[in-house]
Amino acid sequence: MTTDRIEKLKLKLSYISKSKKGTFESCPKAFYYNYVSEGDEEQAENPYFILGIDVHDFIDEFFDIISIDEGGIMTDLDKLKFHPNTPYKKNVAKFELERWEACKKAVKDETYFYPTVKEKRWTTESPRLIGIVDRVHKCFAGDIFAPRCPNSKGKLGKTTDPIHPEFKDGDLVIVENKTGMPNAEKCRNYEEDMLWYKIIMEIVQPELAPIRWGAIYFPFDNYVYRCELKIEDCKVLAKEIKEVREAIQQNLETGMWPATPSSYACQWCGYKNECPSVYRKKR
Repeated sequence: MTTDRIEKLKLKLSYISKSKKGTFESCPKAFYYNYVSEGDEEQAENPYFILGIDVHDFIDEFFDIISIDEGGIMTDLDKLKFHPNTPYKKNVAKFELERWEACKKAVKDETYFYPTVKEKRWTTESPRLIGIVDRVHKCFAGDIFAPRCPNSKGKLGKTTDPIHPEFKDGDLVIVENKTGMPNAEKCRNYEEDMLWYKIIMEIVQPELAPIRWGAIYFPFDNYVYRCELKIEDCKVLAKEIKEVREAIQQNLETGMWPATPSSYACQWCGYKNECPSVYRKKR
């Protein structure tokens, strides 16, 4: 690799996204294939990635198309494309209708229903972060996204659980859309996404700070997981980001990208058919 290309990569990869961070921490070799290699490795198609894009596109389209008339009735739902007949699209429409009805019942205006920030890619200089923020909502106590207290058994917060005592009407909540079956471990892992977006949003739009709440919406189940975004957790994440950025820069210097194969990481890697170190089950 030429010195010129290394220098260009150093600049390009000084900006860290959560996908870059996750890939590097999972396996530096996979990071190399994804972001550094000049080879012609063929990346395997990931159906879950395609599905995720479809989910995000539909939810974004929903807020582009629908409107609220003078009588508070949601209109233009007939313009949404439900073919092919994917059940999650109907779930999204039903979920948002329920959310709007809750807004009306609480005598809240449209600012509590439409996203304050719609899906958008953000890049910040300090710290150097890249991320796609799904949406940010103003929230009220009766909102489906309103933060709840965990129940006495520490299970995922239910809609019947009490509202978090520190929550105030008008607080903002970052909403992330995820596919797949929700479970406690997966939801806790996704909380890092919320922290990432909190850092980005508060740098890019400081007038929105502090953003203290996050919610993960699973359209296939119409399930919402809520979390509190704490500044001490953001500091831990910022430290990890710094360490990953420095390690990437060092690996660009040395050219060393060790593989750390595992049953989980290799299963999801798009280059598992190319990599000689891929994890293989013993028969």
